[in-house]
Formats: sequence, C-alpha cells, structure tokens
Amino acid sequence: MKKVISFGSCRFCGQNSLHDKEDFETIEQANECATLHCNCAEATKYQFQKKAEENRRQAIKRAEEQIENLFGGGSASYGLLPVENIIKELILNSAIMIYDGLLKDVSVNITSCLKVKISKSTKGKLTFMRSDAAVFKQEV
Repeated sequence: MKKVISFGSCRFCGQNSLHDKEDFETIEQANECATLHCNCAEATKYQFQKKAEENRRQAIKRAEEQIENLFGGGSASYGLLPVENIIKELILNSAIMIYDGLLKDVSVNITSCLKVKISKSTKGKLTFMRSDAAVFKQEV
C-alpha cells in the first residue's frame, strides 16, 4: 500500500500545514506545498522567485513560438521567406537577454532587405518586429 503524506512544514519558518485537498508521495513535496502557502517573509520571497521563474519560462516559450511563426515555418503564411536556424537562435538569445534586463532592445539587419527589432513593452512583454523591404534597383 502506498504511503500518502498530507501535511508538511515551511522550509523557512517550520510552520506546519495540513493539506486536506492534496496528498503527496514524499515529504519534500508536502514541504514545498507548505512553503508555497506560508506567509512568513522568507516564504513570501521564495514564492515571488518561483513565480518569476515560471513567468520567465512561459515568456521564453511564447518567444520561441513567435520566432518560429515570424521567422520559421510560419512565415510562409505571411508570404515571407524563413531564415536559417542559426538566425532564429540569435533572435531567441537576444530576446532572453532583453527579458532578463541585460539589453534594452536589439536590432539586427539579417540581409539588406530583412531586419528584426526585439524589445520589451512597458507591460513586460517581448515584441518582435520583422521588416521586409523589397528593393529593386536596375542600372542600364
């Protein structure tokens, strides 16, 4: 028979809490849940850090999807040509640095006709702007 744990302790202040709606297989899982529901100062700081990590993970996932949509296979639906994978990696790495606050914005001239600008909005959302300019010049 499987052992079920339904109460844990905050890892910072030691406050015990009973989890009547959740059962855990390990004491570590129960303690994590107790820590995430505790109101002590250290637990609150920990909860904020966990939430920030989750928000970052989700933002990076959304960025990957947008990059694929604008610069990968999805670009054909806009009548645009996709770019090389190494360029998509550069765009993603730039977006991560912007999200983390290491850079304010990045503009990359991929070709003479294709540019991308990556920035972070005041709401904290990453924005990607792809500019394709068809330039035709003929000398006779």
